Amino acid sequence: DRSRPLAERNQARKALGEINAVLVFSPRILPGDAFSEVYVVQSGDSLVRIAQERHLETDWRFLKRINGIADERRLREGQRLKLVVGTFHAVISKAEYRMDVYLGEGRERVMVASFPVGLGEYNSTPTGAFKVRPRSKLVNPQWVNPRTGQAFSAEDPKNPIGERWIGLIGTEPSNKDIEGYGIHGTIDPGSIGQQASMGCVRMNAADVEVVYELLTEPDSTIEIIP
Repeated sequence: DRSRPLAERNQARKALGEINAVLVFSPRILPGDAFSEVYVVQSGDSLVRIAQERHLETDWRFLKRINGIADERRLREGQRLKLVVGTFHAVISKAEYRMDVYLGEGRERVMVASFPVGLGEYNSTPTGAFKVRPRSKLVNPQWVNPRTGQAFSAEDPKNPIGERWIGLIGTEPSNKDIEGYGIHGTIDPGSIGQQASMGCVRMNAADVEVVYELLTEPDSTIEIIP
């Protein structure tokens, strides 16, 4: 509720984050949890296969994260895994330099995580409704600076967009033709909470890894508000 004072909203975010560290981001399933179910590993299973066959709206790495799996190649037949069902969405507030992540739809939607972000210099981050651009998500991406033409390889520690890229595509007349914008990491943590990018939404490295696992095509929505 943006009508509440910022300090009060941040306190609510902190409390929800602590609750959802158990409800969403741990292996525990509590009675009555409509967003979680148990899966028993079968012979020949992999996390990729489970995510695909169960039609999960998350990346397979999220299964690895919440179940505390050190090596995804060592699943055991009969092992019980927690699956989170439903679609994750994000709302990015430019005024607060903040991304709130929600699970579910409509009145059932609940906020599950909140992350600080950096934005485009000179207020250049576009607003409106977006989705994940098809086939855009990248781990350890290459990048070419569109202003200078300087190229950064995937393994270059100076690559300014970090280890994750989630391309965005606008879904409104005002932003549907916008190209080249996305959510990515950064090698400059001090730029979080600042207007320092070329327009993209940048995040701390650990945070963008989580968001990469949660936002998927075609159903996740990303709303950027002033």
